[in-house]
Amino acid sequence: MTAVAVEITTRPPVDKPTPVTGVAPEPTELVFVDDVETLTAGAVPGCGDDNPYN
Repeated sequence: MTAVAVEITTRPPVDKPTPVTGVAPEPTELVFVDDVETLTAGAVPGCGDDNPYN
């Protein structure tokens, strides 16, 4: 296996962000979620769902 150097940096500042149409802006403050199960229902596989040998 070949070793690969990785450098973690921050994104450069943007003078004027380009808006993406049809997408709500990301919140800039903390977001509190009451029902995490409903929020992640379609995004998180269930126990064993990601195992191809099941």
